[in-house]
This record gives sequence, structure tokens and C-alpha cells, in this order.
Amino acid sequence: NNTNANISDLNDNIYKKNQELATCEDHKNRCNKVEQDIVYKETEINNLEKIIQNEKYTFKKNLCNQ
Repeated sequence: NNTNANISDLNDNIYKKNQELATCEDHKNRCNKVEQDIVYKETEINNLEKIIQNEKYTFKKNLCNQ
């Protein structure tokens, strides 16, 4: 009886672990998407910073502050 109970417990634990593992790929995909979004946003920020620097240069070159 104890052996059957232990086997049953192990089977339950294996089932639960398999259920957890089944969600790993979805979680990994979500993490990858977030990482891609971060890279995209960083690129956008860099591009906007370049635009701002160009605008500041144009402003200064055209003596807009006088």
C-alpha cells in the first residue's frame, strides 16, 4: 500500500512538473518579445536623439537664439 501511495504521489508530481514545463515555451516567447521590444525602443530613442542633436545644431547655426 505504501509503495502504491508513493508511486501515485510520484506520478502526480511528474504530471504537475510536465504541466509547468508545458508553459515554459510560451513564457520564453513572451520574454523574447519583450526583449525585441526593448531593442526596438532603444533604436527609436537613439534615432530621436540624433534628430534632436541635428535640430539643436540647426538652431545654433541659424542663430535662432539671438
